Amino acid sequence: MATLLHWRHGFDFPSRFKRYLPPAITELLVASVAVAAAIGLRLLVELAFGDVVEFALVFPAVVGAALLAGWRSGAYVILIGQLLAWYFLLPIKGSFQFATPGNAASLVLTTVAEALMLWLVVGYRTALRNLVELQGGRAAALEQRLAALDEQARIDAQLRAQEDSLRETRQNLFAIYNASADGLTLCRAVKDENGAVVDYNVLEVNDAHRELTGATRAEMLGAPVSQIAPPVNPLWFSSADRALKTGKMQHFDVRSPVTGRWLNIRVSPVSDDLFQQTFVDVSDRHLLDEQRRRLLEEMSHRIANNLQMMASFLHIQAGLAEESAKIHLRTAEARVHVLSKLHALLAYAENDREIDAAAYIADLCDHLSTLVDRSEAIKIEHRCEPLPLSADKIVPIGFIISELVTNAAKYAFPNRADGLITVRLAPEGEGWALTIADNGQGLKDEPKIKPPQRRGGLGTRLVQAFVAQIGGELVTTSDAGVRHVISFRP
Repeated sequence: MATLLHWRHGFDFPSRFKRYLPPAITELLVASVAVAAAIGLRLLVELAFGDVVEFALVFPAVVGAALLAGWRSGAYVILIGQLLAWYFLLPIKGSFQFATPGNAASLVLTTVAEALMLWLVVGYRTALRNLVELQGGRAAALEQRLAALDEQARIDAQLRAQEDSLRETRQNLFAIYNASADGLTLCRAVKDENGAVVDYNVLEVNDAHRELTGATRAEMLGAPVSQIAPPVNPLWFSSADRALKTGKMQHFDVRSPVTGRWLNIRVSPVSDDLFQQTFVDVSDRHLLDEQRRRLLEEMSHRIANNLQMMASFLHIQAGLAEESAKIHLRTAEARVHVLSKLHALLAYAENDREIDAAAYIADLCDHLSTLVDRSEAIKIEHRCEPLPLSADKIVPIGFIISELVTNAAKYAFPNRADGLITVRLAPEGEGWALTIADNGQGLKDEPKIKPPQRRGGLGTRLVQAFVAQIGGELVTTSDAGVRHVISFRP
């Protein structure tokens, strides 16, 4: 194949020298050189051996010219060679006349034979060129194929190296994943048509998860969570939904029904539908909280007993005191009773950080109903909406309600056998409003609106102090009764 390519590019003179000469000129020059070579060789042979056949050396000249420069160059050799042989070699020499008819026949037959040979040489040359082009195309295709195979081998080697690196990285990550003392799960959310998380599938889980929850890897990876342990606490889905929508971690506490451990579940977003759950054992914290709650209950129980004892002492002292002092002792006794009840309500609240004000006020009003005089005739009603409040807010509100309700029970209904005191807690504007109102006689010889800074007795000053403590504002109106409105922001 290398030889054919060398011939194709090295001995096709018209193609090789086309930058310098037109192909037709190259073909004519090659034919001239071939004829000259044939004449020179004949002269040498004739000097050595005498007369030779007239047309013998034209044949190799035709072949050489045709091979080197194409069929036109070979045709030029036939034309020039036959004319020269006719003129110089055939009898009559030096003219274009024939001595015998056989000389003419010899010229014609020789010319036909040379033309036939030229046809064969041209056919061979064409076939050889096609073969060269075919071999060249195959060689180029083979080179491309070899280059492609080399490139594919290089890419395969890179992919194998990347796969090995990824496999090693995955093994390391999974080792770290399993080495964690916290339970870990990687989950894919299942969403409804509105984009809310309604279920999820666990894609990966570590060994610590089984120790904390009792659920095996096969159980967790086998089906959606809603089918593993129904019914599912809605917190699992709502926390995942908030984490994916806000991009922020969500957490909540649950207790495993299998292991009995308290777990803090931390839900962290990974992508649009992937999230990770981290299971942290917080059983010790819950145990400490339970112990603290019991200690607080015990302490509160003792404090409540002490307050009840103080109230009893005040009651006994009031029975022995003069009338002028008895009123003040009874008032102090009532306040101690209220303080004892407030302390008991706070101590037995389920959450020592926030307390539902509605439930708290309801219990307080029920307790006050048993303390006010003529409790069977004076009714205390409460209409409060749920509002979580901290202890530093709920205690002053309790004292405010206690002072204003007991004050209304004492002074609002002097000439009536019955009355109604209402306590209401509801939103108002950007804050909340606590309203204590009665349908009694109203304020005698007092303005219709009593500003909060107006000083009065001890009870009034206490109320004003508690209102200031919660950052509120008190407005008192008197129209068919007395109405106290405390506006504040939780």
